[in-house]
This record gives sequence, C-alpha cells and structure tokens, in this order.
Amino acid sequence: MTNKEMRHLADLCRAYADARDSLEEVTEEIRDLRRQAVRAKIKTLKNCVAKVSAMRERLRAAVEAAPHLFESPRTRAIDGIKIGFRKMPGRVEGDEAAAVARIRKHFPEQAAALIRTRDSINRVALKNLDGKQLAKIGLVIAEVDDEVVVAAASSDLDRLVDALLAEDGEEG
Repeated sequence: MTNKEMRHLADLCRAYADARDSLEEVTEEIRDLRRQAVRAKIKTLKNCVAKVSAMRERLRAAVEAAPHLFESPRTRAIDGIKIGFRKMPGRVEGDEAAAVARIRKHFPEQAAALIRTRDSINRVALKNLDGKQLAKIGLVIAEVDDEVVVAAASSDLDRLVDALLAEDGEEG
C-alpha cells in the first residue's frame, strides 16, 4: 500500500469518525429531551400507574366475587379487557419411584412415553391420563383451581410505562 493510499484511508477514517461523533451528539440530545419530558410528566405518570393498579385490583375482586357470570364462556372481552377465569395447568404430584413401578405394571405399552430413561415420571405425558388411571399408579393432579384473568389486549403500553419509569430511575 502506498503512502497516498494510506493517507486516503486515514482521511476516510477521520470522516467516518466525525460522522459518528455527530450521530452521538444528536442521539445524546434526544436522550436529554426524553429525560426532560419524563421528568416533566413523572408525577402524572406515577399517579396514572397507581390509578390503573387500583382499578385492576377492583376489577379482579369483582370478577372473583362473580364466578357465576363466567360459567360459559369462561372469559369475556369488554372494551379490550379480557376478564374471567382460566383453568390452571396443575402439576403432577406423588411418589415418583412408586409411580414408575406402577406405570410399568399397569401401562407397559405406554412406559416409554410416560417414564424418562432415568426412571422418573414424564409429568407432561401423565397429564393426559384421567384421574382413575393416575390413582391406579398413586398420583393425583394438584392445583387445578381456577385463576382469575384480567388482561389488556396490548402490552405495548405497559412496556412504554416501564421504560419511562426506568428512565426516571436512572436520574434518581
């Protein structure tokens, strides 16, 4: 490479570095403006967050107090807010070693699917068995109660609020 070529590359590097410096300055100005905007509205933002939280809890309590309204359908959407009940997935509980032995005894054709090679039960596969079959091998499905559902249609607002509150936290 000649000195002329190297000077040309150095000039291009300098121009690129200057362009990046300009970009950094504009980006920092934008960050400053954003911080100023957040500081100007942080009290209002926090009050709105508190109000939303309180209203969500009131709605949750009202749904919980009226399960008869959600027998069918189990959930409803009103003004973009999903409310109701959903079945919790539950989890398989019991003595694994005893269950493995009982699976081999009572369901030998399903043993490969229901038992992991390290001789433990496959909890996901066991959820496909009915209560009678589970009882036969000494297991039960626990925690299958209903859970109250209150969910807004979009979580973009939540992400924005979290970001704005986090931005305020940087300054604190």
